[in-house]
Amino acid sequence: MRSKRFVLIALTCIVALVSITGCSSSFDDTQYAVTSENNLSPDGFIYSVYENNTAVITGINTADTEMTIPDTVGNYKVVEIGADAFSGNEITKLVTIGSNVEKIGANAFSDCAALVRVDMTENVKKIGSGAFYNCENLCEVKGATGVIVIDEVAFYCCSALARFDLPDTLKTIGNEAFGACESLVEVKIPEKIESIGIGAFSYCSSLTRLDLGGLAEIGKNMTVIEYDSSLYIPDVGGVYPTREAVAVTILKESDTNILFSVEYNLLPIEGETLNVNYSAVYKNDKWVLDSVNNV
Repeated sequence: MRSKRFVLIALTCIVALVSITGCSSSFDDTQYAVTSENNLSPDGFIYSVYENNTAVITGINTADTEMTIPDTVGNYKVVEIGADAFSGNEITKLVTIGSNVEKIGANAFSDCAALVRVDMTENVKKIGSGAFYNCENLCEVKGATGVIVIDEVAFYCCSALARFDLPDTLKTIGNEAFGACESLVEVKIPEKIESIGIGAFSYCSSLTRLDLGGLAEIGKNMTVIEYDSSLYIPDVGGVYPTREAVAVTILKESDTNILFSVEYNLLPIEGETLNVNYSAVYKNDKWVLDSVNNV
């Protein structure tokens, strides 16, 4: 059997099958009351008005191949694209986000089969859960230079997305945010990141480089294993790129210590399995990975 080399790259707050929560950000996600709904702008956008005198786009009458989210509608600043606003749109190829938009809501552009490119501005602070889920032809996202939060499965199954420049402002990457982005080749994690969710880059079969940036601040058990010049990332019940864990066994545990073993099946390497023992200690109100050893 070939030798195995193990390289511990980063560690923070590890409990089997649990990711970090509770990281703060400066994004104001206050929920305001609706004062009017189903308003129609001259260019066909449907929107709601809120008590803070802002507008949220909730849909469109007739879609075209190009869509520009307006800065204002009816004298109200458009600060958000609402949940499911354009979900299932099979016509629009290019979306330009208005300069006042701060949030792209959950599933706002999910299953937009024709969508190829999205142009954002630095004012977009949050990309919601499943915002671009299964946009299989989306290959380019530009201008997302001010994003703080990328929620879970935001770009899941965007199989044509080859590159996404994570901005320095980014603090949170949700569970499987970039899962199954099969064309994604390189990722550079910003230095001020606070939380990386479970499987954030799972099933990214083309990923060859993962620059972990500010190691001490990554809020997720992020361990990289180098095996015969290949990179593998054990990731809460799985391993990049296969995520095939056949067993997780608690070997010893107490209130302040835990020792558990994970057996990985490395599918690209025929007949090879990988056993890794993790030791973690509880201190300063969190679990911290203490050591990683092959078996």
